[in-house]
Amino acid sequence: MLRKGGMAVRRRRMRMLAVASVVMLLLVGMTGPAQAADPVTVEEGTSAADTTPVVPPGGHFAPYDQWTVSPAWTSEVITAGGCQYAQGIDNPHISETRDAVSIHGWWEYVGGTCPSKARVQVFLQAYACYSFVCDWVTLTVGQGEFYSGPGSGRWANARWICSNQVQFVGWRGFVDVDLIDRPDPPGVFFSPIINLRCYP
Repeated sequence: MLRKGGMAVRRRRMRMLAVASVVMLLLVGMTGPAQAADPVTVEEGTSAADTTPVVPPGGHFAPYDQWTVSPAWTSEVITAGGCQYAQGIDNPHISETRDAVSIHGWWEYVGGTCPSKARVQVFLQAYACYSFVCDWVTLTVGQGEFYSGPGSGRWANARWICSNQVQFVGWRGFVDVDLIDRPDPPGVFFSPIINLRCYP
């Protein structure tokens, strides 16, 4: 009788372990493997001075392994109706105050009949790495309506204050120009990538 009781107990334990294993497999299948955190995007219009980027646990800003520098870049000529124009952007660079990264975006009249002003948005991004992936994080956006540029008062500026100026981080930006009261093709234009001693 004792042997039969012992075998029954063992069988019950085996059944319980089997059920527990199936439950665990189902739970893993439902949740799936851990995913790398999505890059963080700060909402448009947020100023550089009062925002701290939130890097997910295990993430950090990092230098970019390949980068080039050019004084300024201008897109190919864009035609919208009778207006011909280009999008322009400079390199991310340390600002004159020496405590922030800055970038400028503008539109440039090429020919034809264009509105006197265009709506310009310039986005400033930093390179960030997480558990399994690196990606670009938009930190801030500068925007406004401007006459054809470039130059002071004729371009949008995006600026981000450094938390330290010891670590190199990859920086880039892109510009988006929309003609006012006139349809134009979609598309943005990217700056070169540059590593700067500025950790967001």
